[in-house]
Amino acid sequence: MPHPPAFRSPEPPMSARALPALRPARWLAWPIAALALCTGAVAQDPGAEHALAARVQAFLIERAAGEGDEVEVEVFPSAASLPPCTAPEPFLPTPGQRAHGRVAVGVHCAGESRHVRYLQAEVRINGRYWVAARNLAAGEIVTADAVHERRGELSALPRDIVRTAEEVVGRQAQRQLAADTPLQTHQFRAVPLVERGQRVIVEARGERFHVRREGTALEPGGRGERVRVRFGKDEIVHAEVVDAGLLAIPF
Repeated sequence: MPHPPAFRSPEPPMSARALPALRPARWLAWPIAALALCTGAVAQDPGAEHALAARVQAFLIERAAGEGDEVEVEVFPSAASLPPCTAPEPFLPTPGQRAHGRVAVGVHCAGESRHVRYLQAEVRINGRYWVAARNLAAGEIVTADAVHERRGELSALPRDIVRTAEEVVGRQAQRQLAADTPLQTHQFRAVPLVERGQRVIVEARGERFHVRREGTALEPGGRGERVRVRFGKDEIVHAEVVDAGLLAIPF
């Protein structure tokens, strides 16, 4: 049996690349449309290898949903000569594994409970991300004009790539960043409202009580961050920064 064609999404009608970028509200319908376009040739060929590759492709498109605006999947046929796979159930071998880049996909076939087949695939996720519009200094508070949007292959970028301007505008750069650097969330922090060694107020609130104590912050922190606060010589608690010099312990 000749090898089936690789399931890629080039230019023709069967291309996932040909799909226009969709707005988030329409995203959930996209994988179904993409599958219909990418597997049109499979519907005309009932070959078992085609059906298996189509099932793996659909699985990877579903797993990558929400990570970008477009998903392209290419499934490579196995070189091994194996019997047809009945009711294929694909899975990713590693728990929590992301479906991007070159991946190995395991497949369980009905009646083959002791055996697992593996297929290689390439998943490319394209979408929007943000880069520095100019050089950013360490400690600088990021403004809207300091960053700009770019489009490209997200699967080739770090996992914590910044996908929206809101993730960094108003935050502080932790180190110097050159213009055009793809931004990552770990490179920024909330603007400190509490400094190390600062005397702070810690509030504890419950249904029937409200306690305020004064202590010393042992580390800096921005809004929403948890920092350690020392009372006296030995008592240390963790509290959340809610405002300048003010922290809270929720109950």
